[in-house]
Amino acid sequence: MYLLPPTTTYFAARGLFVCSFIYQGDPSNTSIFLQLNPIPENPFPKHPNLRILRRITVILDDPSQNHRLAALTSAYDIVALRPTNEKLLLQACKELDCDLISVDLSQRMGYHFKHKTVGLAIQRGIFLEINYSASINDITARRNLIGNAAALIRATRGRGIVISSEARKALGVRGPFDVINLATLWGLSQDKGREAVDGLPRLVVVWPSPDLVF
Repeated sequence: MYLLPPTTTYFAARGLFVCSFIYQGDPSNTSIFLQLNPIPENPFPKHPNLRILRRITVILDDPSQNHRLAALTSAYDIVALRPTNEKLLLQACKELDCDLISVDLSQRMGYHFKHKTVGLAIQRGIFLEINYSASINDITARRNLIGNAAALIRATRGRGIVISSEARKALGVRGPFDVINLATLWGLSQDKGREAVDGLPRLVVVWPSPDLVF
């Protein structure tokens, strides 16, 4: 098991900040993770319209440990899963309890996204996340992201897509309109791009109904 550095996930939903961590290892050991990476109760000055949420992104690489993911829902407001292969992606879309599925699209994929697979997540009210910050200063990551994001959007038919930064520094965050323009390069319309940056992220943080239809 090893821990990855904390990141700041940016959602365009106004008045909401997400303190985010990426975790790889046994989901039952999150108490150790929290001890090594304490999340401050309120890292920002108090404001009546500001709400701080806690998110964890769990890298899935061992199917035998996935049944323990349910323990994370009490410790975090948002649980995201990052499957590392097609089999784990199918499992995440079909049966695992989470709010987001966040595949690392900056890497070369060893499989193709299928509408039948990602459609299972959409039917369950789970969002598919695209993170863009890794591609800002890396040409190879940028090329991979453009191709993979376009493939994911085609597979989802533009539904249930959430765009965030996963930036470790403020310089890795882009403005909402810049991100919307970026999304059009991947195949989203302006309206769908705005929805992916503002509308759907807001639904993630307000705990949408499992019966939500996109």
